[in-house]
Amino acid sequence: MNKGVKIYLLLVVLLLILTASIYAFFSWNTMVQCPKLFFLMPLFYLLDGISLAIILSDEEKQKKTSVKKLALIRLIRISGSLIILFVGILADRVNMLAFVAVFVIYYIFYLVFETMIMQRLNKKE
Repeated sequence: MNKGVKIYLLLVVLLLILTASIYAFFSWNTMVQCPKLFFLMPLFYLLDGISLAIILSDEEKQKKTSVKKLALIRLIRISGSLIILFVGILADRVNMLAFVAVFVIYYIFYLVFETMIMQRLNKKE
């Protein structure tokens, strides 16, 4: 199993744990309902994790990561995140604050995860 697949499996496990804990919070807390489009955030970051795994697999083969490819992936993530944020806010105005809070949690989690992976990648070079 190559490095990209291992990193992706780690991301899947961590996102499952995060999603289960957020969903448990919403089911336990009766004051705030779970946002309608809650499932879009982990799904988006799982798909973005596939691109990260592809980059890591290519890096293993070529021993060099393209800066253009990393910038493109980051642009796609920021654009996709903004689209999910606006769609989620417009679709469920009643639970807008809960959606934004959960969105921020997922976004920060993925940024920290990706930063740690990229730091390991650059440390080996």
